[in-house]
Amino acid sequence: HIRHSPCARSHGVLALRGGSASVALAEETFPCVSFVDANDTKFAQEISSLEYGSRRKFVFRQGRHILREIAVIRWGVKVCIQGDCASQKIGDRPEVWGNFSFFQQTSGEMRGMKLGLHCYTSSDDCLLLQGGPWLLFETDVRCIGGTAVRTVLRSKSLFHGCNIGGINTQYMRAADGLRCQMESSVQLERTRVEMCGILDGYGLSLCQSARVQAISCEFYHNSVAISSDDSTRLLLRGCTMLGSRFASFHCSSSTENVIWILEDCEIYGNVGSVWLNERRPTHLETKNVSIRICRHIPDPGFL
Repeated sequence: HIRHSPCARSHGVLALRGGSASVALAEETFPCVSFVDANDTKFAQEISSLEYGSRRKFVFRQGRHILREIAVIRWGVKVCIQGDCASQKIGDRPEVWGNFSFFQQTSGEMRGMKLGLHCYTSSDDCLLLQGGPWLLFETDVRCIGGTAVRTVLRSKSLFHGCNIGGINTQYMRAADGLRCQMESSVQLERTRVEMCGILDGYGLSLCQSARVQAISCEFYHNSVAISSDDSTRLLLRGCTMLGSRFASFHCSSSTENVIWILEDCEIYGNVGSVWLNERRPTHLETKNVSIRICRHIPDPGFL
């Protein structure tokens, strides 16, 4: 088998089809800035009305914001969404409840935010990413019952220092944390994916030729930490799997051309096995992977 890295391995680089492109980690300057107060009900309409070629920065004031409709970013628009709080504490970040949908040929970044959604059906997404590159820094994306983040249609995104998943380990779990589909490429750095999976569901799910690179990430108290489907690529480096309810890894019935590379990872099992079934990736490469099966890992309860 040929050693194949699903994404470029240097810091701050996303794997693009036909090449690679550097991702600037510094903040970009936007010509127009709008401040969003906690009682502002026009944000979703304002961001959805941006025309092709628009560049806009939205700064959320500290507090809880409720979206009355889906915040849609349409074709050819670049935005920055960030909180105005200088504190590094997660509890001080602006909190926004609602759906975000970013269309194709869009790009931008999100910094210092907390996003949440209480879903009526498991098919709902808190954050739907198309286009790109989309850069998320120190942002929480939480969902009750649905999918916290879904990437589709060859989108490209980077998550740095983020938290993705449910709200607690008991009754407010996400169905899926990060679901990557349709040849999308995702890079995770120092990101935690947690409290996902109800009767089924995964912390990280790859299907339809998606590619994911995870560096120094944690997968915490998920039903199954990672699942992979046909023609997907996964690189895990320096990652930890802790407290998976059923298993850490899963391969579906269709695993043709699936490539996994695991380097310097730690797997802490509860009482279940590392793999949920007998299927394995087409090519599985491991280096310095330690597996520790524990009889019981305490449940943290409500967080």
